[in-house]
Amino acid sequence: MSFAGYEDALEPSEIAAVAGAAKPVDPGGDCLPFDHLEDRRFEVLSYRLLCAELNDQAHRVRLMQGSGERGRDVLIYDDAGRLATIVQCKTYQDRLDRPLLLRELLKLALHAHLDGSLLGSASMNYEIWCPGGLTEPAARFVDAWPAEWTETTLATEAAKVLGKFAAFSELTWESAKDFVTRAFPARTRVRHVDGFAISARVRRHPGIYESFFEGKLVMRQEHVEEALDGTIRRIMGEQSRYLNDGDARHVLDRIVSFGADERLVSNSTVLLGLKPDLIARFRRGEYDTFVKHLIEGLYGLMKLVMDALGRIQVDVIHDFRERTQPRSRSLPNVLGQILTMSMIARLNELMMPTLNMRPELNAYEKLSLDERFTAEGERLWQSYQNCLAGYEPAKHAPGSDEEFRMRIAAFCLEGLEDCAQFEADLGASYRAHRKEIERVFEDWMRLVPTQLLMIADSVSIFENEWLLKRTHESVERLVALRGSPIIPE
Repeated sequence: MSFAGYEDALEPSEIAAVAGAAKPVDPGGDCLPFDHLEDRRFEVLSYRLLCAELNDQAHRVRLMQGSGERGRDVLIYDDAGRLATIVQCKTYQDRLDRPLLLRELLKLALHAHLDGSLLGSASMNYEIWCPGGLTEPAARFVDAWPAEWTETTLATEAAKVLGKFAAFSELTWESAKDFVTRAFPARTRVRHVDGFAISARVRRHPGIYESFFEGKLVMRQEHVEEALDGTIRRIMGEQSRYLNDGDARHVLDRIVSFGADERLVSNSTVLLGLKPDLIARFRRGEYDTFVKHLIEGLYGLMKLVMDALGRIQVDVIHDFRERTQPRSRSLPNVLGQILTMSMIARLNELMMPTLNMRPELNAYEKLSLDERFTAEGERLWQSYQNCLAGYEPAKHAPGSDEEFRMRIAAFCLEGLEDCAQFEADLGASYRAHRKEIERVFEDWMRLVPTQLLMIADSVSIFENEWLLKRTHESVERLVALRGSPIIPE
């Protein structure tokens, strides 16, 4: 059997580079954060996963070098040495659109026209691994393959590909189009693999998962028994699973170091180190400041989280509008309200939930996505009516809040005569983009915290080498997620 150019393993330098790279944190959702992997690392991940999956079969897997791969990142050969599958990896956070998908396929087809051995000797699969998924036009293109792979469809994109790559400098569309439009689709089956499918496959192989992602670790039983007595086990409970062994030991050692006369519980804060004798001597102003710090330590953080999520929501909705171009002008507004209300409802659950101070928010938290859409659609229609009714040309000057809100409402309702038409137009657009909206909603809700716990200490990184090391690791995680050590404005 012949496996041309087959590589059993990575080059030693590449193994070292992959092993030493920072691992993105797995937030625990359905889809792993593949977009935080560098392009080459995602290719290596795909290669290792396919090797593990095909380990008991006669197939062989080859990882391309990363340059000059001619539209091919990973190759799979069958037991006879024939090319069975080409895998192309795209670590886009956003969905892969139809023009870019066409250009990827064109690149491969044109290279195959120049090199007849590129596609092997029989029909084969072409899989595009794109964790961000496909836009609706791109998905329809794949589902209907090769119905939309026509000369008319390809001419414009082919000109772009031919003009971009030096390898095609002497190639013309006229000379290549017969192979590209006829022979290539006859031998190629196009498939798409999204982030959810890849995540499920990666998680079935713990060794691969741990090589590429930082997951939530559970303390081993023997360490729990050594470090915790029954009372502290009950206090820590499920929270201990978010800590590694060293974290838990450090926190518990610090707790034990305080005497019984240096422990104070106030509302949601456990304070260690101040003796009641000192607090009892605080004056009124000092005590007010003391209580303020106890409260603001956590609730000040919650306010910051709420403000930051409010800003991020604007970017999320802008991206959604640009990516989907929905027919209904109001759909992005409704989605924005869903995200905002869902965030507020969940954060409300963090603040003394048993008191049920905001029952309407508690009820909102229990609604399905479709029910939230219905509620926000009704709320938005009424808001538009209020904006139109509240504007008086003689009273409200151009540029005023009232005039600006009136223009927004008029723009969004243009061509819609009544509430029934508005609901029909909005509902049709919602159903057309339901899958994408669900993805945006799920990604958003992963950002919104379900619990908050702060532990502060007077021992700092300047006195404790372990804290310095853990701080450095935390900063590296954030840098990896940001993609840059610079905090943007």
